[in-house]
Amino acid sequence: MPTLPSHSPAEDALEPGADAIVLFDGECGLCQGSVNWMLARDRQRTLRYAPLQGETARAILERHGKDPTVLSGMWLCEYPHTPRERLLHRSDAALASLRHLGGFWRVLSWARFIPSALRNWVYGIIARNRYKWFGKKEAGSACSLGTPEQRKMILP
Repeated sequence: MPTLPSHSPAEDALEPGADAIVLFDGECGLCQGSVNWMLARDRQRTLRYAPLQGETARAILERHGKDPTVLSGMWLCEYPHTPRERLLHRSDAALASLRHLGGFWRVLSWARFIPSALRNWVYGIIARNRYKWFGKKEAGSACSLGTPEQRKMILP
């Protein structure tokens, strides 16, 4: 039997049905707004969320050979702690998150058929300007996301 990747104790909070962990910049107004948007639409509770500045994101990024000190863009860890675990970045992560939300949002994930160079070019423009356009929050303000029930979906 294959061994599962090591993980942080914080990831033990994953409940059955959690298909993926969205890793987001906890200081970015756009990122926090996106997480609030997903929390409101994730009726099946298939996603969990972790700020890039936290221990959960650090453990995931390190086990995939990524530098956890480079807080660039959105990441999505699909099927954590299984042999199928994989890490997606930038527009691939954003579109896969829509697929995990299901329903109508799954249709929007079909934008993955647009060439990734074009998708990531647009993503890069937004990412480079996100603090200017959407503001920068204080470190730790990610714990103010969502309702008290939804905050249970946010990992440290």
